[in-house]
Amino acid sequence: AYDTVAWLANVGAWTAGGNPGWRPRPVGMGSPPSSNGAWEGRPDKDYLWPIGREWNPAWEGVIHVSGRVAVSGVLNGRVTLASPENIIVADDIRTAIDPGVDCGNILGLFSGDSIIVSDNTINTPQQVPGGGANYRTYDLTPEEDIHAVVLALQIFGAERYNSGPKDAEDCSTSNAGRGCLALKGGIIQKTRGAVGLTGGEGYIKRYEFNACAASEPPPYFPTTGKFARNRIFELDPRNFDVVTWFATNQNN
Repeated sequence: AYDTVAWLANVGAWTAGGNPGWRPRPVGMGSPPSSNGAWEGRPDKDYLWPIGREWNPAWEGVIHVSGRVAVSGVLNGRVTLASPENIIVADDIRTAIDPGVDCGNILGLFSGDSIIVSDNTINTPQQVPGGGANYRTYDLTPEEDIHAVVLALQIFGAERYNSGPKDAEDCSTSNAGRGCLALKGGIIQKTRGAVGLTGGEGYIKRYEFNACAASEPPPYFPTTGKFARNRIFELDPRNFDVVTWFATNQNN
């Protein structure tokens, strides 16, 4: 499943300031035992960072990226991914257990800019060369799954939502260019972003709230918390009389 030759050819191809973009796991950080064949068989094993305290005791549940980041895959655990720039949904993002069933699996996406569903060859059906209006999807599912609570200080939306096919993917009994945008979690944004048009371009919304976001939100995820009615009084301690003060404030 993992092409060692291809990995070694590209491991240092991403550069930032002249250094390889892939950062190896620190020597002191734990990893599965050598008897774990699935781990040892991966050519990228030295670049995988554990997101559990069994092998990473300092893990607090937050991944911070200083620039733009693309994300996809399956999450088993509780994680908040934060970036001051755009977070790109490159493909399906799913939790190992369906959202709401187990609060031990939840993802928070926190962007200082926008969270955008990418218009790429996986998410968007591609026109068959010479096939006229025929389109082909390269995705394994007819919808885009996002199991996450998203918080964007700008918008949550889809890239080029107003272009592309109009009826290439099914969404339940309806039809659209890219099918369903099936988000299970929650959406917090400054301005509502578009994900499709009534003409068929883009996605059809299929949003569900994950109750775990209220009871057990992602690690360090910004929340409003709980508030109780309260008052603050500034008092002059000189000639202060508690009986007079108490009587005065009974009906305030």
